[in-house]
Amino acid sequence: MKLNLRIEFLDGRTIDPVVVQMPEMLKFEEKFAVPVSALEKEQKLTHIAFLAWASLTRQKLTSQSFDEFAETISVVSASEADPK
Repeated sequence: MKLNLRIEFLDGRTIDPVVVQMPEMLKFEEKFAVPVSALEKEQKLTHIAFLAWASLTRQKLTSQSFDEFAETISVVSASEADPK
């Protein structure tokens, strides 16, 4: 299972797609004590932003804390891009 997200930052930058994979999903479940499958029924912005941040952190594309990262984003949404 993987999830593709699009991040738009307040400064106008965009990262698309951000591929969320198993390591991020495990980190999500540990932090929030919620199964990833629950996202199909109810999505909180915090959850989606956390998954995006966790993916960028794993890929070493950000060294910011989650709170610092959250202050820089405008929108996190589903991506329609096809990752290669």
